[in-house]
Amino acid sequence: MRIGGKMRLSDAELRVNDTLMKLKAKELDVARTTTTNFPPAVHFFRAKSLIDKSEVFNMIKNMPKGKHTLLAMLRLRLRLV
Repeated sequence: MRIGGKMRLSDAELRVNDTLMKLKAKELDVARTTTTNFPPAVHFFRAKSLIDKSEVFNMIKNMPKGKHTLLAMLRLRLRLV
């Protein structure tokens, strides 16, 4: 079982998840055809430039984390009450 597997996502979260999964599938397809460009199979120092170019990594890197996520959730809950 995955963590949060039973959690219901909002429409916006579902759209973001769909976009993220499509980008991930695209990167995996490229990795299948060019085995030399699959970051987990390459030493980190060689993979770093591939990771930096990854659309998935850049999307995740720009997502709110930690207290920013908590504050956004609290603001949303306060608006709903």
